[in-house]
Amino acid sequence: MKTITSFFIFAILLTTSACQEGKKEEKKTDSNITTNTYWVNSYKKECSGGAGKMHCLLISKSENLEDASWEFFYSSIKDFRFKPGYFQQIKVEETQLDLKSVPADASSIQYRLIETLKEEEDIRFGLNDIWVVENINENPIAEGDEHPRLEINLSKMKIYGNDSCNELSGDITTFSVDKISFENIALTRKMCRDMKTPSVFNKALLSVRGFHRENLKLRLYDEDDNEVLQLQKTD
Repeated sequence: MKTITSFFIFAILLTTSACQEGKKEEKKTDSNITTNTYWVNSYKKECSGGAGKMHCLLISKSENLEDASWEFFYSSIKDFRFKPGYFQQIKVEETQLDLKSVPADASSIQYRLIETLKEEEDIRFGLNDIWVVENINENPIAEGDEHPRLEINLSKMKIYGNDSCNELSGDITTFSVDKISFENIALTRKMCRDMKTPSVFNKALLSVRGFHRENLKLRLYDEDDNEVLQLQKTD
């Protein structure tokens, strides 16, 4: 009888010990998992990763979108669906992986979407298009004259186009809720019969500091809020 009783006591102790070890292991695993909240920008930006050039998410860990400071996010987030044109605030589970099992060029953290907290439309995203110039300094392009064209590419933070004579490219150096500016404008060197429109257009382009978009119209302003360019969206 004592032998049977001792056996049951030993079995109970063994089971209790196994449960405690399981809890210790579970606690150890949980310590490798944290949660974080990000804002994800409305557009991706070209970046350099392990495989060369790619397009990365831009994230901010600021609580308020107005205070966001954006940084590249080089990994992927399981179950997350990127929506161009929308800011998304998301809660993410971050799992720290065993470094011994992680390849040298891979992230040591695994990301998984827990939930999407907010979505806000980014009205700036509508600038990411091709525009035809209608007015320069509030003067319409003369009938029969070639209209300058401007492409705004947010993923590369670049502009491309034609000043009605030469091809152009440049950098978007400022971009916020209602501010935009361009620098490092490069032009081809073709000489055209009439250089008046190209000249005033290029001068106006360099003076741009702000914008306002309404439906298919885009107005660009200088630092004194004077309209320097009016453009129409084109297909």
